[in-house]
Amino acid sequence: MISKNIDARTQKSRWEGNRAASVFWEYASFRPRQIWWGEYVFGLLGGVGGGWVGYDRPTEVSQVVAITAALVGIVVGGVVAGMAILAAGLDTSFLVKLNSLGIKSERYLTPFLGTTAIGIVAIVVSASWVVLAGVNNSLTVTAFGAGSGALTLWALASLIPALGTLVQFVGLRQESTGGAPR
Repeated sequence: MISKNIDARTQKSRWEGNRAASVFWEYASFRPRQIWWGEYVFGLLGGVGGGWVGYDRPTEVSQVVAITAALVGIVVGGVVAGMAILAAGLDTSFLVKLNSLGIKSERYLTPFLGTTAIGIVAIVVSASWVVLAGVNNSLTVTAFGAGSGALTLWALASLIPALGTLVQFVGLRQESTGGAPR
């Protein structure tokens, strides 16, 4: 009986990462109605700019990717700050109030999770772009440049709705403590 329980715990813990990843993707969804129109515009502009650098200026790719890394660092900093503010406000009494209103607390985390995913993919594509630019000057370099630029500016633009959600959260938090509603 004891060995069965130990085996069950071992089996369960072996797949913990897969379960955590599926929860992440459940809440970091990219449904069209959840995406701000500016994200499309910035993504398109970034794609055009990155594609142009990859096509016309392949020797400058490493400099552009350094800027990309800095911009994604700004995104990550914004995500960490926003998540810290959210975590500080999610005490037990507030969670009970949200639950009584039928509001899922995950709603406030979703934009930050999506932004994180976009930023991570942007860094991976950008790193690949540097490697490809050193190997050859082709359509692949242009495509990775377009992807890098699009994802980087999309990640930056996606901070705006995430911060808007944070403002809503702080307002709801203030109302729940008896503060003046807007």
